[in-house]
Amino acid sequence: ISRRQLYNLLEALKDYGAEIAYDRKRETFYFIHPFIFNVSIDVRPLNKEELKNKNGGFTFRARKLHGTLLALYP
Repeated sequence: ISRRQLYNLLEALKDYGAEIAYDRKRETFYFIHPFIFNVSIDVRPLNKEELKNKNGGFTFRARKLHGTLLALYP
């Protein structure tokens, strides 16, 4: 990711309460205290108009990949 994207992500995490610092010796960012970030995703089928707007008119379909994993192909 770009440097700007990294700083945007760090700011977003800080907005959620993460305490983040930079270690100059190791040249890396780290969490000062353990931080739990819960993510939830709602999944629903898109109607044809939403598909057209999101995918530039392409329709995607799911295929099985290595048994249980799914991948999307045009």
